[in-house]
Amino acid sequence: MRIQSILPLSAALLMGFATTLHAATPSACQLLNSQAASSLLGSPANPPMDGGGVVCIYSDKGASKTLSLNIQSATFRASDFETQTRMQGFGATNSEVVPGVGEANKLLFFSGDHSALMVLYHGELLTLGVMRMKMTPDLKTAMIQTMKQILGKI
Repeated sequence: MRIQSILPLSAALLMGFATTLHAATPSACQLLNSQAASSLLGSPANPPMDGGGVVCIYSDKGASKTLSLNIQSATFRASDFETQTRMQGFGATNSEVVPGVGEANKLLFFSGDHSALMVLYHGELLTLGVMRMKMTPDLKTAMIQTMKQILGKI
């Protein structure tokens, strides 16, 4: 009868352990699907190029515009985000913080109509980049909304 007395304790421990486990972060192409990519690109997207799950790259049909999502494990905390993004955002001509997105973030603007939204969230650094796309208020809003949708999947 000793087994009966252990079962409730084992079940409780297992349930407690299971609730602390986190599912693996989905791949970049799972987080940024072709519908979202087409919306950001403003036209139908080509099939994605999957970079081993950590990078997903879309282009429009004419390959004149490119969109990417990069996911990497963050080796720093939100308090160190400014220093880390300053190093990774080398060459940015301007930047701004977007309130309410992730634990920390920065929208970086580069010359040549390139921009990137970097977000720290649950130990992951996600970078949503657009290339050869002029930053407009609509594009900025779309990038922020897309990132919020991506974060909701993590």
